[in-house]
Amino acid sequence: MKAYLITPLLLAASASAPTEVPGTAAPVGVGASADRAVDFVRGGINVFDHLSADQRRDVGACTRSRDVAGGIEAAVAAALANGSGRVVLPGGCYRISRPITLPSNVELAGAAMRATRIMPAGNFPAILAEGTYARGLTGVGVQNLTVVCAGMGNANAMGVRLVYVNRGKLRDLYFNGCRHGLDLYDQWQTTIDNVTVDGVGAEQNQVGVYMGPPTDPANKAPNNAVILSNSTMQNVALYGYQLVFFAGSKFMNDEAMNGKTGWKLCGEAYQISQQACQFGHFYNIVADTTDGPGIVVDQAENANPVNNVMFANVWIGTSALHALYLAGVTYSQFDDVHITSADNGVYLHNSNNVKVSANVAQYNRGNNGSHAAVIDGGADNTLWATNNRSDHPTGYNGIRESGPTSGNAIWGGAAACAPELTLGGKATHGSAQTTRSCQYEVQGRQVRMTFRLALSGPGLAAGNALLQNLPFAAGAGASPDGTASALLANGMKGIGGAIIARTVPGSAGAQLFYQGTQRMMPLTRDNFTASSIISGTIEYSRK
Repeated sequence: MKAYLITPLLLAASASAPTEVPGTAAPVGVGASADRAVDFVRGGINVFDHLSADQRRDVGACTRSRDVAGGIEAAVAAALANGSGRVVLPGGCYRISRPITLPSNVELAGAAMRATRIMPAGNFPAILAEGTYARGLTGVGVQNLTVVCAGMGNANAMGVRLVYVNRGKLRDLYFNGCRHGLDLYDQWQTTIDNVTVDGVGAEQNQVGVYMGPPTDPANKAPNNAVILSNSTMQNVALYGYQLVFFAGSKFMNDEAMNGKTGWKLCGEAYQISQQACQFGHFYNIVADTTDGPGIVVDQAENANPVNNVMFANVWIGTSALHALYLAGVTYSQFDDVHITSADNGVYLHNSNNVKVSANVAQYNRGNNGSHAAVIDGGADNTLWATNNRSDHPTGYNGIRESGPTSGNAIWGGAAACAPELTLGGKATHGSAQTTRSCQYEVQGRQVRMTFRLALSGPGLAAGNALLQNLPFAAGAGASPDGTASALLANGMKGIGGAIIARTVPGSAGAQLFYQGTQRMMPLTRDNFTASSIISGTIEYSRK
């Protein structure tokens, strides 16, 4: 390989610098990426062997006055003629007038992530590897370079677009000014590592990583499987990760910061009507400081519910409306979700058989009636939701269930309650419940309420005794008459020993009875005195 004089600045290692306006400074290599540069420039087809002296000077000086697409294409053809190979781009700025198209088993390698810059001069993908269902590509690679697109307002200004690529490899990449940094369709086990999509002003990107729907209706069992790790999307206009279809994918140690939404999954119709948005695994994920929800998983226009999506070890900070929004989701799991500074923490809408465990550190930050967690329609979901504090607490520890629901299990920690003794369904006129303490906890579908009521007098109302304002309406108990619990009673008249509280199915109340000589008798005004005390624990299944 020939030796060329390259401006020393282009291969120098330095700390990361703030985003630059295109063309104002020569690029530099950074950190670990620069350390790997030596391996890349020692072997492979050097693009400089296919450029004129003027083009080489233009690249090195970063003046971008000459189109070098033809030289890069010649280097790719030379690598392909060898059957496979690496095309090396020394540090500098490469102005191209058309996409760099990669065939199977050819990789494009820069000198270092910020040292080599591909700069398309138009509305087209900078780097393109496009196979078909009938004839896919394999072994395509892009490494150690920056792509500066023509601006996110251009519909086709993609950084790297891959279609039907098997076992591609993308690593150590940086993107500015792109519609999508990565634009991925119909992948199979493509590995992606250490990708940054960032930029402000003219260098802002619209979407960091876009994974599109299946492209060929003939493919009845499509995948879009990538293994994406250690990557950061920030300062985007819309979404850090917009994953319309991701079947078979794994994401690890990835973060999205700023933009409208950090992670937006599913939500678009597919050409194959029976295909669902499904089979994605996400571990150690961050969504931070977004204008809207932090993470959205939404069936939306898709004909089938989302299923088999798994998130674990998730951090969502400073989001608006919802931190984690799940709609039309089934048989999925979201574990160890930590949420801080949100309106609604978790919002589960019309979803079934979903498990969520979340710690909501702060919710309802806008004092708009938001909750730590909401189940709005759906059945057989399991929600563990604890919260440290709220600026304006609402509901059962901030948890609310609404809409047509059934079989949902909730764990939400201990909370205060305020039961009230009534006679004949009316307040005990003239009586003062001088001491009233109560705490309850929901465990799945079971409610456990421990309380103590002390009266100063029976009041004027008449009728049977009823304990009202239980934390939740009761479901059907072991019998049609509801679930019974034994309570302690002191200072009563005409009874001895324990009394019984029996919940009323469909109501947030419990009838009070004592054991008569032959049967259970309802408590009435005549059984209470000025020193009556009722205490104990009531357990029942909530409606």
